[in-house]
Amino acid sequence: MAKMARPTTMNYTANRALRPLLSTAAPERVRQLLDSVDWSKDYSLSALARKTIESHLEAHKAYVAERSVQASVPSLVDLASNMVPSSLRSEQLASIPEHLWEGLPYPVLRRVVKLAATPEGPAPKRPRGQGASHNILDIDEWILTNEKKLVYTKHRPGGDWRNGLVNLSDAEAIFPDSVLTHHGRVITRPSTMSGHLMLGALRHPNICIQTSISSFKTRFERLTGGLLNGLDWTNVFVAGGIVLGALHAPESPASLVKDEDLQSSDVDIYIYGLDSKAATAKVKEIFRTYRKNLPRGAPTVVVRNSKTITFYSKYPTRRIQIVLRFLKTPKHVLLNFDLDICALGYDGTEVWMLPRAARALETGYNVFTMSLVQGHYLSERRATQEERVFKYAYRGYGIRILPLYIASLPTSQDKVDAIKRGERLLPLDLEYLANRSRTWTKRVIVAISYHSEEMPRVNPTDLENGDQISSEPLQYSCLTGFSLFMRHVALWEMERRGEVIIEHKTWAVASYGEDSPLAYDDTPYYTWDEHFDLNEFKKSLDNFNNSLTTGWIHTHEEVADFDLLSLEDPHYDFKDVKRVTYAKDADGVLVEVNDVSMPVILPANFAEYANELLEAVMIDAGMDAQRSITRFDPNDEFGDDEVDENDARLHLYIWRIPLGLIWQEMDRRKDEVYEVLYAFYRTHARIERDPDEAPTRLVSQLSRRVIDPEVEDEFAAFARWIGRRPIFTGYFYNGGDENLVANPETEEEDLWD
Repeated sequence: MAKMARPTTMNYTANRALRPLLSTAAPERVRQLLDSVDWSKDYSLSALARKTIESHLEAHKAYVAERSVQASVPSLVDLASNMVPSSLRSEQLASIPEHLWEGLPYPVLRRVVKLAATPEGPAPKRPRGQGASHNILDIDEWILTNEKKLVYTKHRPGGDWRNGLVNLSDAEAIFPDSVLTHHGRVITRPSTMSGHLMLGALRHPNICIQTSISSFKTRFERLTGGLLNGLDWTNVFVAGGIVLGALHAPESPASLVKDEDLQSSDVDIYIYGLDSKAATAKVKEIFRTYRKNLPRGAPTVVVRNSKTITFYSKYPTRRIQIVLRFLKTPKHVLLNFDLDICALGYDGTEVWMLPRAARALETGYNVFTMSLVQGHYLSERRATQEERVFKYAYRGYGIRILPLYIASLPTSQDKVDAIKRGERLLPLDLEYLANRSRTWTKRVIVAISYHSEEMPRVNPTDLENGDQISSEPLQYSCLTGFSLFMRHVALWEMERRGEVIIEHKTWAVASYGEDSPLAYDDTPYYTWDEHFDLNEFKKSLDNFNNSLTTGWIHTHEEVADFDLLSLEDPHYDFKDVKRVTYAKDADGVLVEVNDVSMPVILPANFAEYANELLEAVMIDAGMDAQRSITRFDPNDEFGDDEVDENDARLHLYIWRIPLGLIWQEMDRRKDEVYEVLYAFYRTHARIERDPDEAPTRLVSQLSRRVIDPEVEDEFAAFARWIGRRPIFTGYFYNGGDENLVANPETEEEDLWD
């Protein structure tokens, strides 16, 4: 990474190609802040971090304030839309004015569209400003627009969280091409879909879902092994893949999901509408229910990281994962889901889903938006992960780019210089880039097989070489750009044609640790099958916790200003450093001794500033204030001296996440401080790097970790994603001297002019 001069457009060099140092996903206000001065000279790391937090807090306050205002008098459009019942006669549907369609309940909207398809029905016009002007309302575009409205209004106080959602009682309206059978409701999917379709080879022409909540409950209990029987469901919401699995009727010949397909699925639980103390008590209550429903004498391990608490027992007992995030209602939970097909949940009484989840069931496709690849974990909608995209492809759900997005590319091409943000983009021709990626993948696979008569066996990471890291939020992931993603899509397509065998051992998981702005899992890799052993799993957790400090101890005499040689037993002195903690039950893991703790190198005055903010959060929440960030001081050398506000010297600290602060979104101040602490953690994760480059690395980390509620400019971001070049390597290395593959793209094409 090149040391930066005064940065007007900051770049780094990777494989002879310049790349933007700042994430192109960062909003303009953040780019102006981070790209405005030479932080390595004029300001300290502390000043950069502090200004970033203050800027984010101010922006978030304005964002929420704008959306929290409850109009004193609802608009006539809102009043009329909300008063439209779901069961209108055809002549009544025909009389609905066009300007009310955007706000209609989804079941009513589908009845309007179905009526329009009949010879005597009216032809609803496309929502204003979206696509072409012909008179067919596009359901998928309507869903995107409608969800923006749901997101915008969710910050308003009061209201019924069920508004805007659909449930099983709406099935006849929202699945107009479905029929009832003795197995369930069979949904016939469209034979053709517009747009660019990917990963749809396993999509079934029809599926069968449960017809009633009672049949769903029976299936849910069977899939979960009755682990939640007797639970008080108040303030509890289960969402995601396990709910999707229970919604399918596996007895039907039309079913595409069988029990064996769901063996690795967790039960993801969200606790909503409670304060920190009550939510923590609810975690313990859920564990007691779980424990009661296990066989007598069954062992348990409860694992806590910075974002989840997970219950384990013997395989194949279903794992229970509780997401440590404050969410006001089930609607807030569903709006945050990445893939459309996962935006559905169960509250113990009813199955709820967003319109986009219902549409994914109907079509077999998740609709692509830039939130899928840019959304922070704490944004309105979080980004997905490559494992999830391909997992659901194997379950019959592909990815679809809408015509609306494709139609935006020529306009973006015309103004590419204004939107590229330091990148040299490929031509914004989607089909050309897709075929180009298929050619690349085929050549790599030919080289891997090296004239072998056996079918090639490959890992997803065989299409990468470790250099695909970027400044984008997804970092190493193949989802950072369309061309790189299509290389993996091409591999999946080759497997479908019987040309390769994909071994699903590794993905680019380095970007999905607990310090990632995208993920909420932070356990070391383990195999969840009949070979799973709880004692071996605990050993893996211990080794995982020791990995960072063990590297420091064995390779360095000092960290920041701390002399490691002064420690008689460094392993003992670092014993409390734990990125994940565990105990036999929830009570054991929810105590101070099992707080998550991480070593982090910080400027002294920023550590003081962060402590003061976090203490204020605790006091405002009615807790006793305690310091979360303490200087590493096993020899009791430093004491509790006050820190000079101008003292920006780097010291080694232990950052602890106390029990009162385990819940994300309890206070925006805490969330912003934690994101900056994670940025420092990543900046100094490899301390052998040149310390003079720390400001440059921190700038990049901060740009990547912005909790931006929504994508700033959807079509400009989409154009950058489509045109982004995979990092160039002159030769693709794959394990042996005989497997050096010349890049099918010419060097001149991929290097900067």
